[in-house]
Amino acid sequence: MKIESIIFDLDNTIYPESEYFKAIIEHFCEEKKIDRKLFDFLLENFDEIRFTKSNIFKYVLEKTGQYSNENQEYLFQLYISIKTKLLPYDGIEDWFLKCASEGLKIGVLTNGIIEAQQNKWESLHLNKNGVVFVPARIIGKDKPNIETFDKFFEKTGFNIQKTIFVGDRFENDLEYGFTHGANCILIGEGHREIPNFENAQEAFLYFKTEFIDK
Repeated sequence: MKIESIIFDLDNTIYPESEYFKAIIEHFCEEKKIDRKLFDFLLENFDEIRFTKSNIFKYVLEKTGQYSNENQEYLFQLYISIKTKLLPYDGIEDWFLKCASEGLKIGVLTNGIIEAQQNKWESLHLNKNGVVFVPARIIGKDKPNIETFDKFFEKTGFNIQKTIFVGDRFENDLEYGFTHGANCILIGEGHREIPNFENAQEAFLYFKTEFIDK
């Protein structure tokens, strides 16, 4: 079946989220005159901390002895509005350009605080012309909420049977598509039943070979 559209996750699929937090910490330390090395543990163990701490800013501030309501609020404001430049993973720009040249529709469906996700998207140095960007909380709850996916397809008019799902977490990003018989590509952690790759560049080459060049 011919592919007509592709849905990407954002964080750790299109770009490394650790780079966004790195920019936040650097700005915070510069403004507050704090040694940035105190926060090296966060960037060195980012994925583990990001997915195990419900309040990441409170956690890192307490761990570094810098906690105050003021500092926590300052970090949060940076999180939703910092001006920075984010670079996509190798392969993503080629992926977007190839989709555009082939007339494929591109969507991005992302979890998280709406203002922060919109700011990340605006900060991303990538040609976004024609891309449908949707923070999940605008149309419902965070993925993998089924109604959110249903509303996304209703909003975009994408045909799920002709869509490829691309993400770094199976349950959040891909399981909905997988259970509906769509093509899925996992970047990162392995999954025995769908194609999975160590990085976006390898995933793009697979996409190009399997769905474009055939």
